[in-house]
Amino acid sequence: EKGTTVVTYTATDVNGKTANCSFEVSVIDAAPLFTNCPSDITKDATDAGMAFVDWAVPTAEASCDNFQMTSTHRPGDVFRIGQTLVEYTATTDNGVFSTCSFMITITLPQIIANEVLTPDGDNKNDVWLIENIEKFPDNHVIVFDRWGSVVFRVNAYNNSSIAWNGLNLPTGTYYYTLSVNVLGTKIEKKGFIELIK
Repeated sequence: EKGTTVVTYTATDVNGKTANCSFEVSVIDAAPLFTNCPSDITKDATDAGMAFVDWAVPTAEASCDNFQMTSTHRPGDVFRIGQTLVEYTATTDNGVFSTCSFMITITLPQIIANEVLTPDGDNKNDVWLIENIEKFPDNHVIVFDRWGSVVFRVNAYNNSSIAWNGLNLPTGTYYYTLSVNVLGTKIEKKGFIELIK
């Protein structure tokens, strides 16, 4: 049973003399044991600067007592850009507890514009690809030639139904500016594209 018990050994010799040895044995509540605690999670944010994150709920066991499990967050919650500590706590009826914690990191997806456009119908670089642009539908793209003349301008570029193929232009170097809006902040990127026919 839980608590402290005194254990005593008594030794008696042939003449009836005795000697005692005593010690205490304490049985205490063991903290619940967590299993399947999730690893840290990193996920890209949407254009609204947030992401829904799912994970498998960890399990806990206690050897003797009943326990309650609480958590700071639930699977499927929304997390904003940055780091958030998620913690589960399992507490026995006697107040002994243990925790399971992991970090959720929400990052802004990196926008990477391809530097080569080869509209030759081979399904490789036939349109100008901008990696992750579809995650920022509130975007504006401008392509211009070396003299500064605008040759392509569009909102909501998405690499498929709204994309630049350069078919009506000669081979050469073109330049671009693209901007996306995230949480009311404009993020701009500039660079060049080699159009090869």
